[in-house]
Amino acid sequence: MKLILPALMLAVAPVEAVLFHATDDITHNREVAPGGSVAGSGWQFQGEFGNFTGTMIAPQFFITAKHLGVPSSTFVSTGYFNGGSDVVYTVDTTANGGTGYWNIGSTDLRVFKINETFSSYAPLYTGSGEVGEELVVMGRGTQRGTAVTEMEMSGATIGWKWGTSDHATRWGTNEVHSTVSAGGANYLYSTFDLGVGGDEAHLSTGDSGGAVFIQDGGVWKLAGINYAVDGLWDYNDVVDTNEFNAALFDSRGLYVGSDGDGWTLVEDEGAPEPSGFYATRISSYHGDIAAITGVPEPGIFACLVVGLGVIGRRRR
Repeated sequence: MKLILPALMLAVAPVEAVLFHATDDITHNREVAPGGSVAGSGWQFQGEFGNFTGTMIAPQFFITAKHLGVPSSTFVSTGYFNGGSDVVYTVDTTANGGTGYWNIGSTDLRVFKINETFSSYAPLYTGSGEVGEELVVMGRGTQRGTAVTEMEMSGATIGWKWGTSDHATRWGTNEVHSTVSAGGANYLYSTFDLGVGGDEAHLSTGDSGGAVFIQDGGVWKLAGINYAVDGLWDYNDVVDTNEFNAALFDSRGLYVGSDGDGWTLVEDEGAPEPSGFYATRISSYHGDIAAITGVPEPGIFACLVVGLGVIGRRRR
């Protein structure tokens, strides 16, 4: 059993954007576009929104996490995102009748409108086949901190605590492990697994609002918005001040929970028990998003194109 808490809210101790299993090099994948097999995987649609990130999803709209509040009055497509120079967009505070944004149902998704116009924007994933797909995740959290060892006895490293918060944007890779429903919303869940590649990533505080992209028909599409991670963690189940936040590739023998809500031992069932992160599942809410942005869903767009073709033939 693991506890779901917003990534932003977990900073109770000193808190790498995206944390990596293979390295603690703070320059790894920092402010540089993904390349190779993950080139073009959504980095170009990101923007800085205060100390966090958002994703362009329509000519005048971007999406991020609701629990961030309204961290800035501007959305900045930085040079390291767009390959050129910084472009500053202003948030339309009069949108949605003066609310300034739209919340998507009971989810952690929030859509903002800008006064200007984006030159490009991310397509949304609208299918149901996320599980098992490789993903690219982006965020602006903390550096990798000190090692967490196995019950403080053998000394074997089982993960790392969150380190210094530097608000630098990094990207990493993972895989969609499963889909989860909790609190009236749907999420993609990914685990921090041992030995699966140099870019295997977990999240920490500050990564909230970042994007998860997967491929669909050879096109990278927005599939999730970073929401939460597993935690807190402790070596015991008593009320004390020793709980911590961490990215763990094996949590067996630790307790997960909190002093206030209680602790649950992660049992040893013979295989590593990695911790993971949760991203609000875009495919569950793409219709609600389209109703706000006015960007037709793929199926609807195809019908419109066919309809226009028929009209054209009749006119001829």
